[in-house]
Amino acid sequence: MSCGAVVRAEMEDDVHHFTLELAHADGIVATVTGEAIRTPWSICPGALARLSDLEGKPLDDLIALSANDRAQQCMHLFDLALLAARHAVKSDFATIYRVDGDFDHTPPRMRLWRAGEEVLAWSIIDQCIAGSQYDGVPLNRLASALEDATEQDAEAALILRRASLIAAVRTLDLDQYRDADHVNPHAPAVCFARQPERSADAARVIGSGRDFFGTARWPLS
Repeated sequence: MSCGAVVRAEMEDDVHHFTLELAHADGIVATVTGEAIRTPWSICPGALARLSDLEGKPLDDLIALSANDRAQQCMHLFDLALLAARHAVKSDFATIYRVDGDFDHTPPRMRLWRAGEEVLAWSIIDQCIAGSQYDGVPLNRLASALEDATEQDAEAALILRRASLIAAVRTLDLDQYRDADHVNPHAPAVCFARQPERSADAARVIGSGRDFFGTARWPLS
């Protein structure tokens, strides 16, 4: 086996701040480690231990993990792992994405920049994309609409989809909730902290939120 290489990925928004490091060699994931710098729920850092489930898998297989396997991961750490796996075979030194959700706009407008250049924007109406080349595509079926897209365009669209799915959380005062079990209790259990066996133990980390609008600091700055 060759000595391989390491890819580092990081994300921050109003509610979360995670880092991840993926080491790989010969197309295989060697190690995956992360850090939960800021989380909404007390048990979120426990998801770091689940990253080891990804070790030993081919890089290309990470995207093929079942929905049940993904739900046992922190969705944000898993997204970072997917991004790291995609960039493991690239020669680019660094890629920086920025996403902005404009909730003063009706319907809210989501915009994505890559390396300082706006490359994609859309609104979401009844869970379908509007105002972009993906008009009419349901968010949960976007992946199938990207089969003919370039790798770079597909990556941008999938990042903006994730941001579109979680951006509305900044309109909530999470400090009003005792635990994750009481935030939209009928929502699908799609991440580590929301699994039925642990959501009642996911206590709110009071004061962990950030509001980057109107400040001089952007996430990851």
